[in-house]
Amino acid sequence: MQTFPTIVCALNGLHLLANNILLKQELAPSTMSGNLEKLILEDLDEAAAKYFTIRIAAKNRPTRLEVPADFTEATGWPRVAQCFVLTSSRSRTEWPLHMTQLSSSTCVGTAISDSAGWLNFMEHMPVSVGDILCFEIVDERTLVASIAYHRGRPPQIAVEKPQEVNVNAPHFRKKLRASHTRPHKSARLDIPTSFWRSVGAAKFDGSLLTLSGPVREHVVKSGMCVTAKQTFCFFGMGWSDFIAMNDLKIRDTLLFTQVTECRYEVKKE
Repeated sequence: MQTFPTIVCALNGLHLLANNILLKQELAPSTMSGNLEKLILEDLDEAAAKYFTIRIAAKNRPTRLEVPADFTEATGWPRVAQCFVLTSSRSRTEWPLHMTQLSSSTCVGTAISDSAGWLNFMEHMPVSVGDILCFEIVDERTLVASIAYHRGRPPQIAVEKPQEVNVNAPHFRKKLRASHTRPHKSARLDIPTSFWRSVGAAKFDGSLLTLSGPVREHVVKSGMCVTAKQTFCFFGMGWSDFIAMNDLKIRDTLLFTQVTECRYEVKKE
């Protein structure tokens, strides 16, 4: 994995440019905002890095990530179907995206992401209409995203603030067994029946959930299996990666506390 990409670091210096514009009181607010955006985009163009930008049309638009053809031609990204977006090199939070390569005759990007993974990423980004997101390549399957321009206020790097866990929040405990720690995709963690009944089984019917572990965060995909006699809910895709990232072992006891509907705090007891 490379170090923190050039563009993300360079955006910190743009605070000075923003202040120079915003201190010019003789300019109308719309003019100041337009000049600031122009300076940011010009600064990005001068950066010695491969990147592309998108503008937010609405909180849920665009509904998927479209990779520009010239970006793919210059970098070869994506080289695999299962990709990730990072929002911080420090916490290494990963948002999975399934990318589909398109034919050269299409009028959109060379590759597009699935809607579910993209919208889950957007839900956690502090963006508003008119903001500009910048994406820079990290490796063959990973991009790092930063907010290059906040409409109406100076640019800033999105900082992930730790969320306080309510002691009365829904929670459950699991002692890890061999079936929970199998390598690769065969590993999964079954969710106690009493817990998923209390919060609703529909919450685990294929939804993407962020698990914030003792060391690192990771996004996992939940699953639900319904038989004639019983219903099972579990963490599936991404669970084995979460285990490895946080160095969890058989017989470890984990406390899962629900922070939001799509985020869980995981502590080792």
